[in-house]
Amino acid sequence: NTRSLGENLLIFETLLERNSMEFPKFLTEKQVSLLIKQSQKTLQQHRWKNMGIPFHKFGGTVRYSDKDVLEYMNDCRVETEIT
Repeated sequence: NTRSLGENLLIFETLLERNSMEFPKFLTEKQVSLLIKQSQKTLQQHRWKNMGIPFHKFGGTVRYSDKDVLEYMNDCRVETEIT
């Protein structure tokens, strides 16, 4: 009995819900670039210099966790004094 991709995804989602697991969401380099207003080239240089937002490599594909991107954005916050 061979299941379709849709059936397998439904089973996987059900297992995640039952185990209260949250499946991470990943963003492309282009999506992150648009979110943080930095060029894709800058993101590439940061990866090469081992700095910036943590990333994942799936084969030759680079992806960023949405949580890592949000954490990076929060870390860029500058506190100011109210006068």
